[in-house]
Amino acid sequence: MKGTRPLDNNEITLVSACFVGTFEVRNRGLFMLGVSTGGRISEPQARLSNSDNYKRKDIMTAERKMLFPFTNKDEILYSADLYTKDQKPKRQRQEEDVRKFKEIVDKEGYLPKHELMEMAHWKDPRFARSNIKNGNSSGHIEAVTREAFRPGDDWEKLKKLMGYYDGICGVGQSIASTILHLYDEGDYPIFDPHALRSIRINKDEVEGDKKFWKEYVKFCREKSDCHDVCMRTLDRALYKFSQSSAAFALKTITDDMFFLELKRRGYNISRDTHEDTTSAGIIQIG
Repeated sequence: MKGTRPLDNNEITLVSACFVGTFEVRNRGLFMLGVSTGGRISEPQARLSNSDNYKRKDIMTAERKMLFPFTNKDEILYSADLYTKDQKPKRQRQEEDVRKFKEIVDKEGYLPKHELMEMAHWKDPRFARSNIKNGNSSGHIEAVTREAFRPGDDWEKLKKLMGYYDGICGVGQSIASTILHLYDEGDYPIFDPHALRSIRINKDEVEGDKKFWKEYVKFCREKSDCHDVCMRTLDRALYKFSQSSAAFALKTITDDMFFLELKRRGYNISRDTHEDTTSAGIIQIG
């Protein structure tokens, strides 16, 4: 293809090492097959059976421990500020614009179609706004978002927005959670792979998991209240922290690796001051 080149051996090794999660072996195998044969990903993927693509229920509902990477409010604000400073001016303006849509939601009680498409594009510039535009009427989006913004169960509110559950066509869990995060009266985190990686959770292993979503919402609300920061600030901090080291993209992170990364960033923590010297014991204080 014009403008492209094949990966060299070092690049192939680096990419191969980045596969993590439940389908690590399968996905690495598909990648290696692709770079060896030069075929499109759709060709080997089409030969997978439904059972190969299905996320097993026992994996999806497994217990997972979320580890908070900050010990105080200053660390959260520092990471959140880095997120803002590292954004390009265009992205900063886009965020300011989509946050202003909250005024429309407060006044009308729903998120209009045009504003939804703009918000989805801000969340993921690669997101095809045509999926929302062509798959939903303005009236349908109005009815769905109006219903989702009413007080209710945290999972049911999220589910009402997702196309998979007859909500808004083209909207998955990430975009649905962003709608609640920005415009709902309740405090909701964004279901984002970067933020989840900061608390040692792999997005692919918990997507669509009702129990995890409710626990994650509770976890973020507790941390937000404990450290007196708004949910938007907490979300920016978690997103940025995930980029602090390539180690946080690994499937398994030892306590020593986690502790040393925090120390490297200058966080005021010490193994000597706590009886529990694991990263979990240190990080979850406060």
